[in-house]
Amino acid sequence: AKPQLVIHINAPDNQSAIKLIQDNKDKLVYTLLTYDRKRIADVYKSSKDITIKNTLSKFHVNLAVPRGYNVDVNTNDFILLSIESAKSSQNLIIYRYPYLGPKNLLSESLIETRNQFLKKYTVGTRVGSYMTTANLFPPIVYDLTKGGRKFIEIRGLWELHNGFMGGPFISHTALNEATNEILTVEGYVYNPGDKKRNLMRQLEAIVYSFEIME
Repeated sequence: AKPQLVIHINAPDNQSAIKLIQDNKDKLVYTLLTYDRKRIADVYKSSKDITIKNTLSKFHVNLAVPRGYNVDVNTNDFILLSIESAKSSQNLIIYRYPYLGPKNLLSESLIETRNQFLKKYTVGTRVGSYMTTANLFPPIVYDLTKGGRKFIEIRGLWELHNGFMGGPFISHTALNEATNEILTVEGYVYNPGDKKRNLMRQLEAIVYSFEIME
């Protein structure tokens, strides 16, 4: 039954089955997470918000953003989308800036640029408050390839400077050679006092759907 995933594990006895699972646990978890992410993205693609799709087109970005998100900020270089509930918030940000050379794609430069955009566009309610990258646990950086294009993934924590908010984030960054611009798509969650895994999984599916339109 679609969209279920079935994994067959064959072993001659219980102990062999346990060892087989333990030896392949990372592969099994990766397979399950990847499949679930694609399942969520496919659902979102079937219920895309046309207004948001048109908003993102000026950045040459294609994302599987479902209906329900609001456009909170829409400038020439930065877009903020959000969906709010009584106690939580899921947010997507998309920003672009000129590519000046390989140093722009180093992790330190990506995080520095992230902080500059957040300080400019995500101002808190308190005077002098704004979002920034938390330093308590340094962000983790990965190199990915999707659809033949290289991406840089960053996972970390955000916090509110001069405030008391925070949570996890994930971002994907790629170079658009056609426009000589760096594009970043990020998802972050605010859900104080409660688990954030499922909310982040939904945002991960959207971030992983990030494509640059030729």
